[in-house]
Amino acid sequence: KGKDSLKQVQAIRIKQTVPEGALITDEMVESIEVNPALIPAEAISDLAQVTNRYSKVPIFAGDYLTSDKLTDELTALDPMAVATSKGLKVVSITLPSLAAGVSGQLKPGDIVTIMASEKQALVDQTQTLNPKEQNQATSNSAETNLGSSTTKAQVFLELQYIEVCSLTASDGREAHVSKTLTDDEKNQLPVTISLFVTETQAIRLADLEQRGEIHLSFVARGKDATQFMPDNLRVMNAEED
Repeated sequence: KGKDSLKQVQAIRIKQTVPEGALITDEMVESIEVNPALIPAEAISDLAQVTNRYSKVPIFAGDYLTSDKLTDELTALDPMAVATSKGLKVVSITLPSLAAGVSGQLKPGDIVTIMASEKQALVDQTQTLNPKEQNQATSNSAETNLGSSTTKAQVFLELQYIEVCSLTASDGREAHVSKTLTDDEKNQLPVTISLFVTETQAIRLADLEQRGEIHLSFVARGKDATQFMPDNLRVMNAEED
C-alpha cells in the first residue's frame, strides 16, 4: 500500500464538458492524485498551465487535460466553434444592393448596425445610436408612402451592434473587393453576409429578411470595436494585432 501511494502523481481533470473554443477557468477543473498508469503520459499536472487557456477540441467531464487539447489563442480555432462556446449562432442575410453592405468594404470581425425598411409597420423600437443624435430621431424612422403601404426605416435596439462573421459572393466563395486589381483578378461582390448573433437577434433578422429590406452601417473595426462590444462577447477579436 505504501508503495502504491508513492506512485501517485498530480493530474488536472476537467469537471464539466466544454465545447471547442471555451475559456478554461479554475471552477472547471480540479487537481487530483492518480496512478500514472491511468493517465496519458502528457497529462498536465500544474493548474497554472490550464487556466485562462482555450479548449482546442471538445473536452468531456472526467477527461485529463493535455497540451494538445488546449491553446493560448483562439486564432487557430474555427470561428463557428468559438461562437458556439460563447452561446452565439451564425445567421446569413441577403444584401439587396452593393450599397446596403457598405459598398463591399466590410470585413470579418467588423461591428455593424443593422437597419431595415419594412412594408408593414412594427412596434416602434427605434433608438438613436448615441445621445448626440437624440435630435435626429426622425432619420431613424423615415416614412415614405408606397401605394397603400408604408415603408419605415428603423434601427432596432437588439441589432445596434453586431459582429460580422463572413461575406459571401454569388458563387459561394468569400467576397473580395479591392480598389487595385491585376489583369487576372476581378472583384467578388458580396451578396450575403453572415453574422454572429444571439437567438433573439437571429429571430429578428429572419423576420426582417422575409418582410423588409436590410441596410448595414459600419460602426467599428479592430480594437475600436471594444467601445461597442466587450471582448468576451466577440468572436474574431483574437485575430487582431
